[in-house]
Amino acid sequence: MFPKEHIILGLMFSLVVKFIFPQIEWFYIILIFVASFMIDFDHYAMYVKKTGNFSPVESVRYYYKRIAEAKRRGEVGAKAKKSFFFLFHTLEFHILILLMSYFWIGFLYIFIGMVFHSFLDIVKMFYKKELHTRWFFLTEWILDKNKV
Repeated sequence: MFPKEHIILGLMFSLVVKFIFPQIEWFYIILIFVASFMIDFDHYAMYVKKTGNFSPVESVRYYYKRIAEAKRRGEVGAKAKKSFFFLFHTLEFHILILLMSYFWIGFLYIFIGMVFHSFLDIVKMFYKKELHTRWFFLTEWILDKNKV
């Protein structure tokens, strides 16, 4: 999913959480919202590492271009390959954030936003038959001999 989709859906999800649980302070609702799209910071970091360019706008263009090129080459769906490793999207990172919530409750709300984001990604990848295009576990990436 692209940033705009995550921002819009993250905002809607955060407002639904506030509606269902009105006792949750707005600060924590904002944490859910921000975490629901800032988890993609790892995409930006990978772009900077690959290109040396720090422009967030160019980063988004870069990924749009990569997707268009993959489609042009017919590398979509079952033919799509794993490309970049995104640490913030791994199960281990999610667990780390959840464990950190024992020290500060805000991490629980960050975790909720991250899980919502990951859920959206997985649904989209499942629908497009592209679940195999991402490493979901840090250990899987470490042990993968064919990583890019």
